[in-house]
Amino acid sequence: MAIGSWFRILTNPREIFYKEENNASLGGIITNIVLVHIILFIVLMAFVLILLIPVLIKNPEKITDELTFGLIIFILLMIISTIISIVISLIGIFIASLIVFFVSKLFGSLGDFITQTYLLSIIWASSTIVNVIIAGLPSLILYSIDGAIAMSFGNVVGIIVLIVLMLLSIYYLYITIVMLEEVHEFGALKSILTIVISTAIMVVGLIAISILLSFVLSFGLSAMLSTIISSMQINLQTNEIGEIGVMRYTEYTSPEYNFHIKYPENWTVNETSEGVIFHSGDDAAMAVSVRENIGDMSLIGVSKIMGVQRLYKLREIPYEGISQDGVKLNGRDAYQIITIATIDTQKVKTKEIFMVENGNAYAITYSAKFEPIDIYSKYENVIDECINSFSIVGSRGEKELTISKMRTHETIKTSGFSYELYLPDDYSQKKSYPLIFCMSPNGNGRDFYNSVYPIANRYDHILACSNDFSNYKAIDEFLPQIYNAIDDIQRRVNIDENRIYACGFSGGGMATYVVSYFKPNYFTGLIVNNGAIHGNLYDVDMLKQMGVKKVALICGKEDSIVSCSHMRNDAKWLNSAGIETKIIEFDGGHEIAPPDAYEEAILWIES
Repeated sequence: MAIGSWFRILTNPREIFYKEENNASLGGIITNIVLVHIILFIVLMAFVLILLIPVLIKNPEKITDELTFGLIIFILLMIISTIISIVISLIGIFIASLIVFFVSKLFGSLGDFITQTYLLSIIWASSTIVNVIIAGLPSLILYSIDGAIAMSFGNVVGIIVLIVLMLLSIYYLYITIVMLEEVHEFGALKSILTIVISTAIMVVGLIAISILLSFVLSFGLSAMLSTIISSMQINLQTNEIGEIGVMRYTEYTSPEYNFHIKYPENWTVNETSEGVIFHSGDDAAMAVSVRENIGDMSLIGVSKIMGVQRLYKLREIPYEGISQDGVKLNGRDAYQIITIATIDTQKVKTKEIFMVENGNAYAITYSAKFEPIDIYSKYENVIDECINSFSIVGSRGEKELTISKMRTHETIKTSGFSYELYLPDDYSQKKSYPLIFCMSPNGNGRDFYNSVYPIANRYDHILACSNDFSNYKAIDEFLPQIYNAIDDIQRRVNIDENRIYACGFSGGGMATYVVSYFKPNYFTGLIVNNGAIHGNLYDVDMLKQMGVKKVALICGKEDSIVSCSHMRNDAKWLNSAGIETKIIEFDGGHEIAPPDAYEEAILWIES
């Protein structure tokens, strides 16, 4: 980070942003914000001294203990206010940048959040310092000259300063547009739309917060507590209890935290940043939450930081501890706590089970109304069966997510992703297989069955086809789904990690470059059927970063959307990045190629 960049962006913003992108870091963001406040603190102190020193020189008798004490208190207050201002500025710039980043993703950005925030902090630092100079310097000059002259020119100078500040605001808006173009590789229109939409969201957000605050204040603490408890899925309605009947279960696997649990089929699933919550629809809920990297903390310690009692104490909700005991969960040590809390005139009963595995803490929580209507007992046996099914995938000999009865085709669906899995007829768990992972532009993984599976089956390759990717999904939405799906495949079947290939048609072909770029050296090769390199990846260094060895380019001779000549040009880019290519043409247009084209591609890419 260089303070000079704050001012150089005024003359050549594009070049400065290009250079500063390499310096982007969280530390750089914080440094920019903190340094600006330190400079403002020094400037303000200097301004006070400039005003005070001449007076004290002419009137030394005014230098008293009271004045000295007052100055010390003033400086301390300024230091405290500067620290508070730094915190508020950091929160503000991260929230604003997050909104801008989210909107930019809607337009297909490949940009990085830290880079964007770092460059925004440079713009913010520059505008703050420049505005202070333009607004403060004329005031200081007017103060230092004759009083009559100052009064004569004061209004004129004020108007000029106001006009200059308005023009600067417009110019800094242009600088922000340039920054967005550089970070996200946007055109001017997308950058302008990103700013307009982001500004609208911020304005709406401020209005919503104002309305929410007035709502909270008008309904008081009772409503606040009700909202908090309902957020934990402890609902307090007084519906009549119905019969459960025969309960059917389905299975949930966390794509992020790798735990496995079954839950009632008719319950809804709501994934959160900490795990998942299952809702019954009649005032009962089961949740699994995860706290990572807790070290060697004891189970009791885990219960104190993850348990519901912490919330009860914080919100002064009366509760009674019914029991707390060490228990076993699938042979592992666990800790169980049962409590009953009183909220208004009703009681809520909660069972929590805590366990620790591989440095991560897991909390399984079942909460339901207990009095005056006993919902808790209605589902207690059902929830116990769900809790006993809890497992951590691949840990301490835990069963892996293998297909119990190996079929050549299976549709895999979880709450986080979906794909079609095709196995060779003679699949054996004792052998590892190459994986071809395909993406279709319309999100239908079965599109590749007729063309690719016969070849994959013939040469003992596993074929998996995403049901998640489509041309209409943002990158930050489909990338985790693709990577999580491939991780899931590797847990289910035996994959040769050195022979994983990304394959796609049209927009799915373009996506092969994207998934490779964001997961370097993971895919050995790509099979691109009538798809172009992503517009933001026409850069030799970026193509090298993929770490791909070979790319088979399949094109229809009559394709007018992504022509063979276009793909030959892509081949030149790939060759410049040191990647081997092979052009395979077939008789047809913009369509999935026939099996013989894929056979040629697979045999070449494996050679």
